[in-house]
Amino acid sequence: MNGPEASSSQFSEEEPSANHEVLSLPFDRDEEFPLLSENVYLDHAGSTLYARSQIDALCSQLQSNLFTNPHSGHLFSQNTAQEIAKVRNRILKFFHTDAAQYSVVFTSGATASMKLVAECFLYGTDGVFAHLAEIHTSVGGMREVARQRGAKVQHFHENDLEPTSSFLSSLTAHTGKKLVAFPGQCNFSGRKYHAAAWTKRLHEVKCKVFLDAAALVTTSPLDLSKVNADFVALSFYKIFGHPTGVGALLVRNSVANTLRKTYFGGGSVEMSISELDFHVPRLNITDRLEDGTVNFNDIIALNHGFDAVERVGGGMTCISQRVFSLARYTFLRLRELRHHSGAQVAEIYHNGNFDSITEQGGVVTFNLKRSDSSFVGYSLVEKVMSSFKVHLRTGCFCNTGACQKYLSLSAQALLDNFHAGHVCGDNVDLVNGIPTGAIRVSFGYMSVQADADAFLQVIRDVFVENSRDVSQSLSSVSQEHGELASMFIYPVKSCRGTRVKSWPVFLGGFLYDRTFFVQNSKGTSVTLKHHGGLSRITPVVDLRSHQMILQAPGVPTQKVDLGDLEDQEDMAGRICGRRVRAFDCGDSASRWLTNLLNDDVYSLLRCTNDSSSAKTSSAANSAPFLLICSASIQCLLDNIPAPHGYTYEDLTDRMRPNLVVDTKIPFEEDSWKMIRIGSSMIFEVVEKCSRCQMVNIDVRRNGERNKEPLQSIIRLRGKEMHFGILLRQLETSASDTRESGNTASVLTEGDYVQVLTREDQVNSLVNKPME
Repeated sequence: MNGPEASSSQFSEEEPSANHEVLSLPFDRDEEFPLLSENVYLDHAGSTLYARSQIDALCSQLQSNLFTNPHSGHLFSQNTAQEIAKVRNRILKFFHTDAAQYSVVFTSGATASMKLVAECFLYGTDGVFAHLAEIHTSVGGMREVARQRGAKVQHFHENDLEPTSSFLSSLTAHTGKKLVAFPGQCNFSGRKYHAAAWTKRLHEVKCKVFLDAAALVTTSPLDLSKVNADFVALSFYKIFGHPTGVGALLVRNSVANTLRKTYFGGGSVEMSISELDFHVPRLNITDRLEDGTVNFNDIIALNHGFDAVERVGGGMTCISQRVFSLARYTFLRLRELRHHSGAQVAEIYHNGNFDSITEQGGVVTFNLKRSDSSFVGYSLVEKVMSSFKVHLRTGCFCNTGACQKYLSLSAQALLDNFHAGHVCGDNVDLVNGIPTGAIRVSFGYMSVQADADAFLQVIRDVFVENSRDVSQSLSSVSQEHGELASMFIYPVKSCRGTRVKSWPVFLGGFLYDRTFFVQNSKGTSVTLKHHGGLSRITPVVDLRSHQMILQAPGVPTQKVDLGDLEDQEDMAGRICGRRVRAFDCGDSASRWLTNLLNDDVYSLLRCTNDSSSAKTSSAANSAPFLLICSASIQCLLDNIPAPHGYTYEDLTDRMRPNLVVDTKIPFEEDSWKMIRIGSSMIFEVVEKCSRCQMVNIDVRRNGERNKEPLQSIIRLRGKEMHFGILLRQLETSASDTRESGNTASVLTEGDYVQVLTREDQVNSLVNKPME
């Protein structure tokens, strides 16, 4: 937007100079935020952090006072009501207004505030609900209620609020009430909108204005004496971290009569008669809209949050200048990163060039690209960052409108992505090579330049392509043969493995490998990511007795029958988000797991399509066999910074392989296409195995987590984090003696492993007639 209105400050702040005075903290960060000494937190737009002194002050107040239900009449109740009144006034003062202009209605958060207005606003006949296209999903939910109430629903873009726009003039044609919603700041990009000018123009055409201030007030001041919005929604945890269950709806007193509730709760009526269809709402808008007892202990905690912002953070103007300077610094450094080819590393989504604090908040949103200009999936970036203890946000951030705008996605593209299986909050980051979301870093009042530098350094070290991949140079020479050094099966998914000397193999995998899984009371499979206690369980399969024995330190063993389950009724289960059919292994196994894990009711389930058939085990993630080479494990061990305390056996446990092949060259398995083990079994490489934080879970120490070996894998192998290969067995002529794939072959430690590097070798073996 051009003109004097664009340059005037509606947020009570001045342009900062990017200097050390702006970036310096007026407090001891190690004292107030001790956990940040080992972590880089860059998701303040999601939720900021609470200060130690803030929580200490709250605890001291709660320990020295009794706060009780403010609806009672005794002394403690009166004191509580007075404290709540003080907090309401402090909120109004924080936003540069007073009780003569606005009323504070406490809610559970910004979303609840939006829902409240949506359900109470009186549109009348020919009413309109309009919203900016780039809105949070919670604002989008308001339109459905408006549509149900007969209002016309439409969206608009920034230029539609220019003084001469046809959109503004079209609103005057409607005789009903008109409610227009927009955010103060885009939670996707950090773009600040011209709320004061927009509100003024909308008021001129008789519209009521709903301002979603949640993203804006996180790190920027809001002056309601200049931005006269009729309704303002916010969540306090975004400003000072604690408490998380309290938000507010600020209602301009002059428009209170546009809201009418249907439901009424305790404390919101002057009187009601249970035997008659009669009640009288409270006259005061605050009392009328707050149902039941407010969250008084957390409301009282808000005082200490405001104290922290002023005392620790230095006030909102100072905070705004600091986060803008950090975002601008990050933007400029990110923009200048180049691959060896000269191609840009990052595609940054922004308006302008971070030149103005009135136009941009403390947010930088982007995607990373390879030297060939293809996109790196944001889920991969998040995994890498997390391994370096850099915490950020990925996805669309519940703002599909902004996602569409900045990623140039049409509505049809979003529909196509949905039909392709992508839903909000999943890990599908690329569809046909196009991002479905982005990566967002956002700063808070306790952020420092070292946070930005640590984030940027990970990108330089992992994602900037300076030369050929280390993995390419390491695997440029291939060995033609090796030996099967060891084999492992994992009968229960995410529990410990068992080394076997000789074991039956089917086309679907090793017999009983990943055939069972643990399910919680919600019907979801439990993995090591969620419960480290699984690392205590060692399942041992006894083929002679046809039983699986569950072992764990300090408890009796539990036997599970491996007999035929065809007569039992199967049930639905869920593994890693996908549905499977499974049999329940009984109450005895359930009690054993429940007593051992001790925080829920657990069941042991057996997949119906287990590896005793030709099909892949239902609990296997993507392929039935995982192979790694001994030289690769040793290379990783040699490259973990000392001192580390790891052994070859420890790393092998963490990699969870089925097959370990003895080789001399690290990572030569990357170049394999097909291999033969023994005299007849042919295995095809499905894909390389991309590692995640699971390898950082120490299965020998009850699920203890640390940063290695994943960080060393990233340094050694690059951003894709490949370690090992996933295989499936091919049905060759030499294995056709099996009936429909249901008769096992056997692999044995010491079997010969041949790398089939020529296609004609593979074809001749597959088609070779039996002798």
